[in-house]
Amino acid sequence: MSKYAFSVKNSAALLAKAKHDAERFNRPNNNAIAWSYAAIDFIQTAWHIGDWISKESGQPLSQVRQDIDELCNGSFFLVGDLANGQKHWQRDGKNPPQIVAKTSAPAPRMRPSLLGMATNYRESPFVIDSTGKKIYAQILIQDTLRALEKYMSDRGIA
Repeated sequence: MSKYAFSVKNSAALLAKAKHDAERFNRPNNNAIAWSYAAIDFIQTAWHIGDWISKESGQPLSQVRQDIDELCNGSFFLVGDLANGQKHWQRDGKNPPQIVAKTSAPAPRMRPSLLGMATNYRESPFVIDSTGKKIYAQILIQDTLRALEKYMSDRGIA
């Protein structure tokens, strides 16, 4: 592993960083920028944990990612699409052009209450996958984190 990884020396340490990013995302007082930055950090970190596991274990990267994806019911490859799309501005060109994912802004919204008065609430950030399915970012993060923890725990990595 690179000696230029600051405090991250292995995949277990990178998992700890992903947990930290998930905690930052879940802070109730986040504004739109804090939410977005925490989600971006989590997505980039989570996707690249597979790279570290592959290097440490000698397993093919494609197999590591496939195994993790199966543990979170297909959402790990969505995380990969988000990571690559955000890093490169668009998908990698291997597949036909399409909108793979779109994140919402956690903007304040007005909602009518039962008593007829409008109340203010925050819309939760979400992702729309390539099939049009809406997935809340918090669920995507939780499912991905659980899958990574299980995969690494089952293999004695974390």
